[in-house]
Amino acid sequence: MIPRISPLLILLLLLLSTPVCGRDFEPYTVNGGLVSAVAAKDFVVIASDTRFVGESGYDIVSRDYVTSRLWMAQHDTDLLLGTTTTLPFAPTIIGSAGCAADCEALKRTIQAEFRTAHYFGTTSSNSVDPTLLSQVLYSRRTFPFYSFCVLAGLSPEGEGQVFCYDAIGSYESVAVASAGTGRQLLQPILDRKFRTLQTSSATSQTTTTTVPTLVDCSAQEAVSILVDAYRSVSEREIQVGDNVVLCVVQKKADGAVQCEVLKVPLKKH
Repeated sequence: MIPRISPLLILLLLLLSTPVCGRDFEPYTVNGGLVSAVAAKDFVVIASDTRFVGESGYDIVSRDYVTSRLWMAQHDTDLLLGTTTTLPFAPTIIGSAGCAADCEALKRTIQAEFRTAHYFGTTSSNSVDPTLLSQVLYSRRTFPFYSFCVLAGLSPEGEGQVFCYDAIGSYESVAVASAGTGRQLLQPILDRKFRTLQTSSATSQTTTTTVPTLVDCSAQEAVSILVDAYRSVSEREIQVGDNVVLCVVQKKADGAVQCEVLKVPLKKH
């Protein structure tokens, strides 16, 4: 005897197998963004372009977007372009690229976590904590934030620190990092232009050379190299352009931290 199948069940199966609006569901949209960071002995620089592209990848929604590209983890105030600010603490600045909605959600989550941890006295605003961003990203590993991040800050001794992340929280301490649209063009330029300081660690009777985590140049040289590199990428990548925003953080002799935010024009397609 052949079992009968309900017509309602057949209709339900057809509805579930039919794509919504004639196409498969796609939860992520790439809105562009190319972020990078450079760490040196007494400063750190983090940068991003300002082009915001739409779903097609060719429609430009905004030419001056930086809200969820560069942001301070400790505070929910935006970076003020063209200003030099003296801060009582060393800011942890995160650059995020990918889906703008996910980058904004990640930004608000990290800032809320920092406020909570600081309120209960479980963290200090004067130190870089790369594990917090890693934990938040990993907590969404089943449905990740489509956000590729670099983190920049200063150690308590004033030494620059840069960490690069993947979408589920794996991270590495490096001297030069980049993420986002056009990374495959930008990273080789930065690796070629920046001279790194080789660091070594002695264990028992052997000495092993570790991955370089600092570059050997001044802050002005780092800014100049980054600007030239971004201009080269903007000539070859349609989703990168308009402006590059750079944030230079360095510790002064009196212990105060200076944060300078620069904005340099790029090619406008």
